[in-house]
Amino acid sequence: MGRGGVVLVEGRPGVGKSRMLDVAAATATRWGFRVVRGVADELAQLMPLAPLISALEESGCPLRTGDNGVPGPVDRRLLLLERLQGPLEALVAHGPVLLTLDDVHWADPMTLLALRSLTVDFASTPLIWMLARTTGGGDALRLDRMFNTLSARGRRGSG
Repeated sequence: MGRGGVVLVEGRPGVGKSRMLDVAAATATRWGFRVVRGVADELAQLMPLAPLISALEESGCPLRTGDNGVPGPVDRRLLLLERLQGPLEALVAHGPVLLTLDDVHWADPMTLLALRSLTVDFASTPLIWMLARTTGGGDALRLDRMFNTLSARGRRGSG
């Protein structure tokens, strides 16, 4: 059905990164992609995975909770990562998907971990990730590591 990938967009404030995501989303829609959009927010950094969870909820594929509705204390972070898989699988089961995340420089550490993991897990599916960030914003060191990791994978052709 296709292979996914990651598009990294970065630059100074005001150079048109958000506009580029808008144009990509409109083009992808015309080509028959389902478009899922999320935005990281400085205030939402306190809620792990907020940009991904809100994007999935808006797409009609919300994150499911456990039997009692609340993850146990064992390791909520890993459980949340695991629970992102189902909605993403449901999306790509119906055709190609473009998932855009804007302002990734405001993403919380858990969202960055999820992006590193999920881009590998879904590399052989028709899911394209388009991530935009302002250079030097947020946790620049952590973002640089993530962008460098994703870029290196792309150069090797391993998703």
